Parts: sequence; structure tokens; C-alpha cells
Amino acid sequence: MAQTVADLDFDPIALLEQELGSNDRSARLRAVKGLPALATACGVEVTRTKILSILAEHVRQEEEDEVQYRIAMARLLGDFSALLGGDQHGALLFDLLQSLARIEETMVRAKAVASLSSVFASVDVSSGGAEVGASAVKIVSGMADPGADATGFGAKVSAASVCAAAAALLERCGVDEAVKKELRDVYARICADDAPIVRRAAAHELAAMCEAVAGAEAFDGDLSATAMKLIGDEHDAVRLIAVEQLGRVLGSERCAAAAAKWASGARARLADDARAAAAAGDGDDAEPAEEPWYAYEPGVHVVATAHVDASWRVRESLAKSFAGYVAYARRSVPDDGVGGCSKLDLGLGLLSMFAALFDDAEVEVRVAAHKSTNDVAATWSACFARHGDCVEAAGRGADAPELKVRMAAACALTKLLATLTPLQAPGAAGPPPPADAAELAKAQRALFDVVEAKLFADEHVDVLLATLRELAVAVPLLEGDSAARVAALVESTAHDNWRVRAALNGALPAVALARGKDAFEAQLLEGFVRSFQDRISEVRTSAVAVLGELRALKKPDGATGLPTDEALFDGDWLMEKIGKRLSELYLTMSYYLYRITIVAAFERLAHDDVAAEHMETIVLFLVDGARDDVPNVRFTAVKALETVSLHANDRLVANFIKPVLNELLANDTDADVRNYVKGAIAAL
Repeated sequence: MAQTVADLDFDPIALLEQELGSNDRSARLRAVKGLPALATACGVEVTRTKILSILAEHVRQEEEDEVQYRIAMARLLGDFSALLGGDQHGALLFDLLQSLARIEETMVRAKAVASLSSVFASVDVSSGGAEVGASAVKIVSGMADPGADATGFGAKVSAASVCAAAAALLERCGVDEAVKKELRDVYARICADDAPIVRRAAAHELAAMCEAVAGAEAFDGDLSATAMKLIGDEHDAVRLIAVEQLGRVLGSERCAAAAAKWASGARARLADDARAAAAAGDGDDAEPAEEPWYAYEPGVHVVATAHVDASWRVRESLAKSFAGYVAYARRSVPDDGVGGCSKLDLGLGLLSMFAALFDDAEVEVRVAAHKSTNDVAATWSACFARHGDCVEAAGRGADAPELKVRMAAACALTKLLATLTPLQAPGAAGPPPPADAAELAKAQRALFDVVEAKLFADEHVDVLLATLRELAVAVPLLEGDSAARVAALVESTAHDNWRVRAALNGALPAVALARGKDAFEAQLLEGFVRSFQDRISEVRTSAVAVLGELRALKKPDGATGLPTDEALFDGDWLMEKIGKRLSELYLTMSYYLYRITIVAAFERLAHDDVAAEHMETIVLFLVDGARDDVPNVRFTAVKALETVSLHANDRLVANFIKPVLNELLANDTDADVRNYVKGAIAAL
């Protein structure tokens, strides 16, 4: 049971004040780190009434260089509610954390903001929620307007950083709409602050703020204008964050209603502006400027401006968040289009802007575009496939002189092969509609031509490795001709780099699934068996792992492509085509590490459904391995026998496995072998 103050032979509160007031920094830091123990000893009442007030007083009196001390306190206070008697008392921490969040030192402020956000999220509002909400708004408002005495921007930055957490708290508190609007107005003021560093911090919270605000009306009325101001900010450091955050908002399912409401209102305002401009120009002899195709679509307006922004960092940010804008266009643009432009044409126009990013003069923009390509395509695959220029622009990354771009292109293009599949994808309700399937097939073939001609032939091994890493997902979703070409590529690619050889092994299960057992045997079996004799251990190990994957593959259903209960490679085939070949190789291998590989392979061949005659062959082979001249081979075989015994019948265990283990335990001169034997016998 925790002690109270009366149980101690000294006054812990006086000791706390003494250490906090000490000139020794280590003493002050020790006092802060000991606060949980002190609070537990004193009890919740003393902690609430005395300890918090002492901490608040000392925070106000600290010197500017008390960084470690303040960081420790800010971190600790985030979990301090339990020591106050529970989350219902979390509001008592608001003022203390606000004082720490006002400090200009970045590390202290960041910890204080994190703790204050955590307390906002956990505070219990089941009783007195209105007071808690009002207190939170007061805290944020106070930091947003720190007064004339403030010497920096720390308080305003902190206010921006906790606005979203405070908005989420207000939704839980059930406060009046006026209180919520007060907080939104505070956020709008921060977004319009004169200091770019403050506006940048506010822009960082745009998506979180929009997600925390309940109701489309609130977003359209208070936050949409704020977002547009941040998008058009004079500083690129603000614009790049605002572009990325707005992409998150428009693409988020949680903000779908708010985005739709904003888009509807913005379209009406754009139409009114166009009519007003036309009316103002009626008496002007000059020919009116032609409206752009996206004149009445606000989301595309943002992209149209950002994709030609003078700052490459803004263009990079747009590339990273482009999928959100595409999701918005697919979800929120009416089926009959906007302003005379159809929905599909708006989508294609949006993708034309994305295609322009692949040809950007800045490497980082092109890399970001490639990294976002799969997300963009997955969001609206049929539209992406129809946009031939976008597919072609993505493919040009394979020819880029910069390795960084080619690496990003290798990952992106190989993933796209799976995304733009004309076949029924796993988890899909059915195959794409025939019209979409034709476009998808055309785009997939064009991409595969690039992968085959450029990426597989790239001079840098890392590009080929990046391609092979993503190939396993793509191959089962390729059309038959392309899958056959992949098999031919894997068969013909003999590389000096062992990482490539191991990666080629890793692609074999996917190719086997796509091509079938007969094609695998005709094209790939010989190369696979040779990999068990590779001079590099990692390649041999990869072959053993792949053998286990091949054994576990299930034959796909011809209609749906879903796996059936029938094994793709049955036990007879595996033992005849692979097991028999490996056992013959074992007899010719003078180097013991190769023999260890074969032993490990036979361990992978054993499973519950293997036929009795094949299991006996496996056991007899491993028994011979357990009598090898080299101890390393013997204890590898012993470990394999332990595993295989789980699948073998009682006769094989009694007549073959146990006798050889007892023989080794009694006669083997190697201590490691005997230790492994003891473990195997115990497992039996």
C-alpha cells in the first residue's frame, strides 16, 4: 500500500521544493524524474493540491538554459493523470503544460505539445465536459495570442500544433457550436499570422484539423477559406505543406462529406466569379480570355497551380500527395461533369498534370512522382490506363540518367503491372468491365515492354534487384503472353551478382503459379536445381526456401484465379523431379556446405500430406546424412530428422529415426552433434 505524507519521517514536499530550487542541475533533474514515486507516496490529494502548484511555480522561475529539466517534466506530465486520481482530473495539467509549451526551446516545446495533445485525447469528459472544453479553448487561445511581452513565436507554433487535438476534444465534450467556432477562428488567425514559421506549423495541422471537425458545414464555412490562403501563401515552405495536407483532406474518406460540400460551394463561387467577369467585360472591345477546362473545378484548380509552381519543393509535395486529388476527382466530381467538362475528361486532364511531373527538371520531383504512381493508378485505374501519355511518361523513368530515378521507376513500373491488370485481382468482386479491361491490358503490355527491355537490361544491379523484388506480386496478374515472357527472362538471366541470382530464385513461385507445372518444368527446373550448387551460401539458402514455397503452392482455379485445395506440385513430381536429382547430387559433392544445403532441402520436402513411400525416402536420406563424415552435416541432418519426425509415421520413427539418434548419442565424438541429438530425442 502506498504511503501517505504522514507515514514518512521527513516532509517530501519540502524535499521537492529544496531540490527544485537547488543550484545543482542534477538535483533538479533527479527531483523531476522522482515525481511519480513522490506522487504515489503522497497520494492523489496532495499531488493535486500541492505538487502541481510547486511545479507550476518553478516552471515560471526557471532559467532559459534548463532544457533537460524541462524536457523531462514535459514528457512525464503526459502520463501524469493516473497520479492525480484518473483521467477525470486531466484538466488540472492544462495550465502547467501550457507554460511549458510557451517556451522557445524547440525540444521542450515539442514534448510539451505532445503531452498536452495526449492529455486532451485522454481526459474524461463524462462530467463537466463543457468546462473542460472551455478550458481547452482558453489554453489554445492564450498561446495563440501570447501578448506583447512574447519574444518569439514558440507559443503560437504550439497553439497551431494542438488545435486539432483540441477540436477532437470539443467534439467529445458536447459543447455549443459557438465554442467550436471560437476554436476554428483561433486556428484561422494562426494560419494568417505574419510569421511564416507560425503559418507553416498551422499548415501541418490542416488535415488533422479537418478530420477532427464534425460536419461538412463547419469545414466549408470556416476551414476551406483558410486552406486556400495557405495554398496561395507567398512562402513555398508554407505552400508545400498546404498542398500535401489538402491532398490528404480531399482524399480522406473521413472528410468525404466535407470535401463534397466545399467543392459544391466552390464551384458555385467560381461560376459566379465567371459571370461577374463576363458582365464587367461586356463593354470592353478586347476579346475575353478563354476559360481553362478546369475553370469550375476547385480541386483541379489547386493542382493546376501547384504543378507549375516556381518552387520544386511544392511540385515534389504535390507529387507525393497526388493520389488524394485523384481520389477526390473520382469521388466528388458529378457523373455529368462540371462546366461542360465530363468527369472522365477532368480525370484525364488531372493525370496530364501528373504526367508533367515525370519530366520535371528536378530529380526529387521525378522520384516523388514515381513513388506515388502506384497509389495514383490504384485510385482510378481505368482512367490511368486510358491516359497513354501518363503511362508513357512513367515508363521514361527507366531511361533516366540518374540512378535514383531509375530505382524509383523500377519499383513503380513493376507494381503498376499488378495494379493495371485486366484480370480479376485478389479480393475483387469480379474482373473489370470489358471496356476497362481492354484499356488495362493495353497499358499493362506497354509497361511490360519497358520492364523487359529497360529494367532487366539495366547496367546497375540495384535497378534489376528493385524490379525483381516487386515482380512476385505482379506475375500472377499478368496476361499469359507476358507471364511467359517473364519466365523466359528468369530462365535466360544468368548474372554474376549473387544478390540477383537469389532474387531470381525468389521470383520462381510467382512464375510457377502464373505459368503452371509443365511450363515450370520445361523452362525453369534446370536453373532451379543448379542454384542448389551455387558457390554463394545465400543463393543456396534461397533455393531451399523457394523449394518450401513451391511445395505449398495451390493450383489456381481456372475461372476465378483463386487457389484450390489441390497442390500445384504434387509429392510425386517433387520427389521425382527435384528430390531424386538432389540425392544424386549429394553423392558427388565433396564440399560439406553443399551437402548441408541438400539436407536442408529434404527437410523442406516433408509435410503431413506426403505419400508414405516418399516420406520413407526422405527419412532414409536424412539417416544417411546423419552418418556423414563432417559433424556439421550430421547435426544438420539430426535437426532435420527432428522436424521430419512430426510428419513421419510410427514405423519410420521406431525403425529408422530413433535408432540412428541413439547410435549418434552413444558413439559420436563431436559434442555439438551429441547436444543436437539429445534435443531431438527429447522432442520425440
